[in-house]
Amino acid sequence: IEAQLAAFQLEEEAIIKMLLLGAGESGKSTIFKQMRLLYGTERSDEDLRMYGVVARSNIVVAVRKLCSHLRNLGLEEELDRESRENEDLEDGDHNSMTCRQAYDELMAYLIDNTATASAQDPTGE
Repeated sequence: IEAQLAAFQLEEEAIIKMLLLGAGESGKSTIFKQMRLLYGTERSDEDLRMYGVVARSNIVVAVRKLCSHLRNLGLEEELDRESRENEDLEDGDHNSMTCRQAYDELMAYLIDNTATASAQDPTGE
């Protein structure tokens, strides 16, 4: 038992411990994740899938917030103005969406939940 305790104590002493202090949203988790990426174990396929899900979720949340703020601040007219300006500048591809069209589609999908089934499936199925 003494030998096991001694071995355990040596093992514990070899471990570097770090206490991260800081206000919320100051990057503590980011530092931890970066250290884990650099010095930790390999990521499994399941971990990578989970990171993908989290990243997509974060993007959707951010776009929802941006669209809501655009509407709440009354800046939708700016999108129309920007679309007109870009139309005047572009001579080539007119198949792309304008800023306002992209905004309206995002609002229908993410905020208003008014997107039609055909709009949600670009293949028409």
